[in-house]
Amino acid sequence: MSKNTKTFEYVKEQISNQTFGILSSVTSNGRSHSTGVLYGVSGLKDVLSLYILTNRSYKKVKNIFFNPYVSFVNAFPHHFFRFVSSS
Repeated sequence: MSKNTKTFEYVKEQISNQTFGILSSVTSNGRSHSTGVLYGVSGLKDVLSLYILTNRSYKKVKNIFFNPYVSFVNAFPHHFFRFVSSS
């Protein structure tokens, strides 16, 4: 394992320490839609589940019903890009 490789436990801890991420989905007419979301984390030793805090009436939920493929970004501070602010 290289010195820059992160373990599952490390990534899980970093994700668990945050509550904000970016969820990207696709609308029914094929357009991308990205929005900030609050999330919670639950998981066992080898499993990680993210729960997005939302409401059925929101556009992101309607998009997911139309097309369940999404992208979720959670940027946690790391030391590879020292010029990027961690706050």
